[in-house]
Amino acid sequence: MYVKNNKGMMTVEACVIIPLIIFISLILIWIGILMYNKSAINCAMVNALDAGARCAEDDNDTICRIVKEKAEFMLDEKLLLAEDPELTVTVDHGSITAELQASMQAPPVPFINDFVSNRYWDMGARKSINRIRASRTVRTMKRMNEFVSEAGKAAAEAGMGEEGE
Repeated sequence: MYVKNNKGMMTVEACVIIPLIIFISLILIWIGILMYNKSAINCAMVNALDAGARCAEDDNDTICRIVKEKAEFMLDEKLLLAEDPELTVTVDHGSITAELQASMQAPPVPFINDFVSNRYWDMGARKSINRIRASRTVRTMKRMNEFVSEAGKAAAEAGMGEEGE
């Protein structure tokens, strides 16, 4: 009767399966980091553009500065394994557009990197928001209200000065 000897079988199977499981786990972690970075970039872009839209009446340079400051604040040391992002803000009459370019190095896997020419994963985002300005009538009414309130203050001060004399 022939008895099969299975003594080394589990070791051979483990030599194949364990590295494969470790490799798949590391790739999933790397993809999770990429998704986290993309989510952080999208959140920062939306919040920065919202801050820019709130001051739509300001000049273009002020809006650009506000959007850049807000995006830098939101991304400050939050991106994992990524290079420093580059932010470009464009403000025109009807919209505010922000484009952020960032990249993350792909996992260093020898046999995959030989087939892929670009070893960086792009995490860039381009977002735009409407620049809603108050109408000309509303702006004129605000200026008139400011003028009337300043004139009222000046008249009150002039009246107070005459009564005191």
